[in-house]
Amino acid sequence: MKPNKPKSNKGLFAYTNFIQCGYCNSHLTAEIKKEKYIYYRCSQHGNNHGQPFLRQEYIENEFAEYLKNIKLTDDQKEAVLSGLKDSHKDKIEYHNTMMSNLNELIKRNQTRIDSMYIDKLDGKISEDFWKQQHEKLQKTNDEAVIKLEALQKTDHDYFKNANLILELSRKAYDLFVRQSSAEKRKLLNLIVSEVSYDGTLHIKIKAPFDKVLLALKSGNLLPRQDSNLRPFG
Repeated sequence: MKPNKPKSNKGLFAYTNFIQCGYCNSHLTAEIKKEKYIYYRCSQHGNNHGQPFLRQEYIENEFAEYLKNIKLTDDQKEAVLSGLKDSHKDKIEYHNTMMSNLNELIKRNQTRIDSMYIDKLDGKISEDFWKQQHEKLQKTNDEAVIKLEALQKTDHDYFKNANLILELSRKAYDLFVRQSSAEKRKLLNLIVSEVSYDGTLHIKIKAPFDKVLLALKSGNLLPRQDSNLRPFG
């Protein structure tokens, strides 16, 4: 018989290397007490700086309470998205104009290419002239298509990412409380930038979630013109 392999604690100790000691900047490490309770302490053995050990349940309760602060309602989410679109109205109009101009250029060049091809078949222009003009117009069209695709992607990605961020803000608390500790850690990795413990758990969140939190606290959910709801990661 093969000896039983020891079970991994990777999923069990969800918050190792996640919380820094507020005194020495080492990360907290975990251990099991009484065969069922998970506690976290400074990884510098014998040097806990007078801090009490942290129960995993306490950590998760603190994160849950914090995430309540950035929980958007459906109406608030829609208000922010609407405000984003209004604040970027000039940019959207500029993009639309650019896209219209590029589409018109592509259409006009293609009409010229088709017309010159007929002239070539009718013997009105030489093969060399046809090739020269065709290459020039086709190159212009290829460049226009690349610019058009870039404009479409930029516009689409901006509002797609803004929507994802706001949707996560809306559901962060509910998602967190329903998941296992390992899944909670994954969610926190998206939102939290820094956590430290010096007897109190201090939590900092990433941009742009910090701006959502600030807007909720101030009651001003309409973004300014320089709003930077960017992709998280």
